This record gives sequence, C-alpha cells and structure tokens, in this order.
Amino acid sequence: MKCSECSKNPVKYTVSTLGNYSLDMEYFESEVIKVTNEVLRITLDDNIRKICEGDLNITGETLHFFAQNRGIEEIEAGAFANQMIKFKLELNDNSLSRIYKGTFKSMPLNELNLSFNKITTIEPGALENLPNLYLLHLNNNKIKKFYPNSLVNTPDMLIFDMAYNCMEVLEKNHFSFMTKKEESRD
Repeated sequence: MKCSECSKNPVKYTVSTLGNYSLDMEYFESEVIKVTNEVLRITLDDNIRKICEGDLNITGETLHFFAQNRGIEEIEAGAFANQMIKFKLELNDNSLSRIYKGTFKSMPLNELNLSFNKITTIEPGALENLPNLYLLHLNNNKIKKFYPNSLVNTPDMLIFDMAYNCMEVLEKNHFSFMTKKEESRD
C-alpha cells in the first residue's frame, strides 16, 4: 500500500535481459516496478521525488538496479526491503537526506551506492540483514549522524567508503560492524 504522499502516477523503467547473443530491453510504464523473472538490470527512466513502500515488487533475481541522478529526495522505510536485487543497487547522485530504519532490509545485495546525495542521518537498522553486502558507498554526503547499529547483520562488509562527510562524533568501536571474515588459503 502506498503512503499518502506518494504519487499514483506511472513510472517509466527499462528491464534488460540477456537474449541469444544480445541484450534485450523492454520498456515499461506502471505504478509498481515489477519483475518476476531473472533479469540483468532494471533502470529507472523517470525522475521521481519519493520511492514508497509498495512501489517495488522485484521477486525475480535481478543483478542490477540503476536509479542514479533521478531527483530522488526520499525513500520510505521498507521500500527496498526483501527486494531480490542481487548484485548492485545504484542510488547515487540524487537528493536523499535521510536513510530510515528498515529501508534496505533482507536483500541479497552485494554493493550499495548512496554516494553524492545530501544524506545527513542514517538511522539505526537502516541497513539490516544484508548478509552478502561487502561494498557500501556513502562518500560525498553530509552525514553527521551515523549510528554504530545503522548496519546490522552485514558479516561480509569489506569496503566501507564514508569519505567527505560531516561526522561530528565517533564512539568507541563505532565501526564494529566491519568484522573481517578469515579467508581460508590453500
């Protein structure tokens, strides 16, 4: 169900799949970005102000979701929760200011790019139960508040880029979520 502030207008997006020796692209326009089959990528083609819970229904394994430079100012809590974006989610170069608790929850995601936004706060639990997340770009924002428990259950976190922000205070063990797994060697 969409929140009351969300527009009911259809959004344009492209779904790309690998065909026989080519990249097949289908263009859609609907209120919900929906993918039920395995796809290479989804590209948001429209500028939108807000992504609300219920705007996405990605149940087919999707490798990439691209929504760079689309004017996104807000992502409602839970909007990306449980979406089957497996490899990379690109939300960079937008106007996001806050990442709410549960926004990115229980996704099979490997990489998340939130760089070059206007993010000031990442709430506790904003990035929760992302067991495959190993690369997080938060650089070039205005982050003042980043709580140690903003990331919960991210055991594969390897690269965390938070350069060029406005952090005011860091607590002891602030980045304890950055636990390295011991790699086995032959």
